[in-house]
Amino acid sequence: MREAIATGYQQIQHCLAQRWQQLAADAGPLAHFQKGAVRFGPRPTAAYLRLLAHLRQPAYLRNGVDFIIAADQLARTYLQHPAHAHCWPLLAQERAAVAQGDVPRFTVPVNQRNLVVGQVRVEAILQWTAPTLPSATVQQQQRQLIIESTARAPYLAPVQPTGGAFLAQALQLGELLVQRAVPLGNDALGWIAPQWQPRSGCWQHALVGDDLYQGRAGIALFLAALYRATGNSDWRDKALAALNSHATTTSLVTGGQLYAYSQCAALLDAQQLDHCLEQFTAQILVDNEATPRMGKTASWGVLDGMAGHLLGLLAVCRHWADRAEGTSHQRVLSAAVACGDALCTQQRGWLHPIKSWGGFAHGAAGIAYALAALYDACGERRFLLAAQQGWAFQQQLYEESPGNWQDRRGPTPVYLHNWCNGAAGIGLAAAASPAMQPLIKPIAERAARLLHTGAAVPTATLDTLCCGHFGQLESLLEMGLV
Repeated sequence: MREAIATGYQQIQHCLAQRWQQLAADAGPLAHFQKGAVRFGPRPTAAYLRLLAHLRQPAYLRNGVDFIIAADQLARTYLQHPAHAHCWPLLAQERAAVAQGDVPRFTVPVNQRNLVVGQVRVEAILQWTAPTLPSATVQQQQRQLIIESTARAPYLAPVQPTGGAFLAQALQLGELLVQRAVPLGNDALGWIAPQWQPRSGCWQHALVGDDLYQGRAGIALFLAALYRATGNSDWRDKALAALNSHATTTSLVTGGQLYAYSQCAALLDAQQLDHCLEQFTAQILVDNEATPRMGKTASWGVLDGMAGHLLGLLAVCRHWADRAEGTSHQRVLSAAVACGDALCTQQRGWLHPIKSWGGFAHGAAGIAYALAALYDACGERRFLLAAQQGWAFQQQLYEESPGNWQDRRGPTPVYLHNWCNGAAGIGLAAAASPAMQPLIKPIAERAARLLHTGAAVPTATLDTLCCGHFGQLESLLEMGLV
């Protein structure tokens, strides 16, 4: 089947090349499309559907004022993302459609660039060009076939590393990443990968984001590590292209980005990344994002919350300390202390006896680990005390019969071995917190026993860091058990 699809794709390319003049002629079939219109959406349709479902809750249907306030979430996109500000005039039409329980619909004639709705005019909404021959190089054709094949069936790595060497396997993964890279302009590289859509329950292929967890920053960090391991400058070039050091800092800087840039700057010894970190540092201090933005979202964890932002700031602190940049180090450390103070003052948000979670990615173990790391950096005892309270809460979730900690995210507690919400992440946080010893030594020992059991009888079906074998492997490495 795969060969048949590849052959069909090549035949279509050949057919278009032979008959393009007739197809694109003024009286040809493609000319009819110039009289049509295309739909334009300032945000994905799924975003409107999620908002409409939210607004159907009884709490928002009793009072018109409450409904309007909740519906005004639409304005956040334009306020928080300057790149979308040119669509601000469309907000009134979006509000009107949502008030009627509908999804707004905007259309633009194919041969025009501007969107006109009544008295509202948005300039240069589309960039229209005359149709040209869709010629593709051999490399582009191969990339398209790779994307098509991954859409039908995920790539499965061999069970055993070829040649018996882990570095050889890592190099194979690096070559695969380079092969699947998509040029984005400005010498940047991107990747298309399946991404989970919770509402539809399906995987959808799209460009990955810029984050560490499942985006370009994480890929860049892997490529930078390959450069440090091999000395091959090709890996260095690809890592810099993945980071795209020409990127501006108009978007929100995440903890994962801070960590990735600081680590890559050390691995690649790249001055342009130092410049990016200087921009990030200035943005953190000027916009004061270390505390207010997280306080509004009530997201406290390592993966997507304030604890993760704190760990990113501490990584930048270590970077500037290694560069002997005392002023920059102190400024970022001050931002990290502000972040830690916010976690201390808002403990009710992440230590609630009923609602709060445990685990590394989203819960108390990861937050306590971040606070203990801050204590190591600045010596302020209040952060050590807050970390101790976090570990005390985490330990309350332990149950003797399963010998594991509760994951309370669902309606019924479950007991997991994984990195994100299970024993691997809890053990990792305990082993990586020397300031907390010997208080949490029993936690690390319990996690180690669970992970050894899991290694003997594998419980994960994936090799990923979050929910798979590599998360457990990282924890065992941190404990010195591998």
